[in-house]
Amino acid sequence: MTNPNENCLEGMRCPKCQSYGPFTIHGDALFEVHDDGSDEFEELSWEDNAVCKCKSCGLAAKVSAFEANRYEFEVEVAIVTRQRYVVHADSIEEAEEKAMSGETEEEETLEEVRVSNREIVSVVTPEEESP
Repeated sequence: MTNPNENCLEGMRCPKCQSYGPFTIHGDALFEVHDDGSDEFEELSWEDNAVCKCKSCGLAAKVSAFEANRYEFEVEVAIVTRQRYVVHADSIEEAEEKAMSGETEEEETLEEVRVSNREIVSVVTPEEESP
C-alpha cells in the first residue's frame, strides 16, 4: 500500500506497527492568545529529533524514525594495527621466537581502518523515548 498521507504526515509511517497515523508529535506553533484562551494557531512545525508517539501501538521515538522509507543499518568497522619488527637472528625459527618474546631492536607501527566486508550487523530500530 502506498502512503495515504498527503499533508502534514506525508511520508510518515510507524516503524513498529506500520500505521500511517495519527501520531502525537511534540511540535511548535504560533498562537494568538487572549485572556479567555486561544482557538487558532499558525506556523505548526517540528524538528526531526522531536518526540513522536504512535496512537495505534504507543511507540515513542524521534520523528525521523517515522519516515516511511528510512532504514538505518549498523556496519561493523574494525581498526587493524600492524607492527613491523626488525630482529637479528641466525635462522627464521630464532627470529620468530625473538619476535614473539618481544626481543626486537626496531619497531614501526602502521594503522589502517578497514570495514569488514560491509556486512550488516543489525538493523537499527527506534529506541523508545519518554515524551
